[in-house]
Amino acid sequence: MQLETMYVERDGRVATIVLNRPQVLNCANEQWARDLNTIVDDLAADNRLRLVVLRGGGRAFCSGIDVTALAAGETTMAFFRNWEAALRKLETMEPIVLAAVHSHCIGGGLDVNLFSQERRLNRGWSPQGKTYRQMETYCYEQPGTFCFSRPIYVDGSSVPRWLEFGLLKTDQTLWVETFEN
Repeated sequence: MQLETMYVERDGRVATIVLNRPQVLNCANEQWARDLNTIVDDLAADNRLRLVVLRGGGRAFCSGIDVTALAAGETTMAFFRNWEAALRKLETMEPIVLAAVHSHCIGGGLDVNLFSQERRLNRGWSPQGKTYRQMETYCYEQPGTFCFSRPIYVDGSSVPRWLEFGLLKTDQTLWVETFEN
């Protein structure tokens, strides 16, 4: 499947989503969020898949939201709804989802990366997972909520030991949780 801002490569039971806006370090705009939803819907319908790899084309994984489009007023609330919907679909689809991160992974690019880190956390299967889901639901129900996520590495490992997730609530209080990975 080839769309305007990304495409899918298939090899048996593995599908690779390639973010394809290399000229802008694969930053996300309105079309990007729509395309991600379309691709994820297509992949979720394929019950033969066992692994979905998400990678960036060119020299970066994903540099977050397209700030040029944002500054020009070209980013509407539909972007945020589509963004959250696509991430939720990726988190809950049956195949394992792996983010193959290289170079830039900032802003919303971190969201795309971190959802694949801990399956039982993202699916809400553990007590911590339920808290994580509550935080995600809050963000989804309050479009435009400022959220951040950060991997915490120790001992020189390439796998984060903890994931920190936080959000600024509408009443201006900060909600931050650290999850074991």
